[in-house]
Amino acid sequence: MQKNKLLQHLIVLIILLVATSYFSYKSFVPEKIEQNIEIIDENKNDIKDEEIKEENIYLVEKNSKQIISAIENTTSQNENITVENPSIEKTIEDLPYLATISIEGKKYEVIFAEENIVLKDLLDKLQTESDFSYSGVNYSGLGYFVNEINGLKNSNKYWVYYLNGVSAKAGISIQKINSGDNIEWKYENSTF
Repeated sequence: MQKNKLLQHLIVLIILLVATSYFSYKSFVPEKIEQNIEIIDENKNDIKDEEIKEENIYLVEKNSKQIISAIENTTSQNENITVENPSIEKTIEDLPYLATISIEGKKYEVIFAEENIVLKDLLDKLQTESDFSYSGVNYSGLGYFVNEINGLKNSNKYWVYYLNGVSAKAGISIQKINSGDNIEWKYENSTF
């Protein structure tokens, strides 16, 4: 009799453990895996659409600069020629923001699509569109630290940038840039 009660208790305990495991599993596992896959696929499409949009903006900007340069060269050679192209005007209207970046006396003008662009993004854009190059290291918690511009590396001197004539108070990975801002990079002795 004692063995039967023990066996009954053991069976009830096993049933309780199995039921608890089953309900715990059901509460943590999504019921509709297909729905989750569909949401992930939609997110991938959104990311691809954003990448395509950025690529198109870059190509329009690059082509516009080439067309404007060709027009300027043509008009300077023959003052009587007038060229009107609404697509160029439309592109310039679409990209109304301009910032100037100076490095060791060389000036770059960068056109961008929206205010409050982060300086690092602006430098990345400039690097893809011109002979400008830079590199650095991203320190978690501190941000991105520039250690080389146009082949000149930090060595007892460091790259420091000035925003509208004032020494920067923020790193390039958080500094917001607006239209008309002047960014000047100087290679100077450390003040820290």
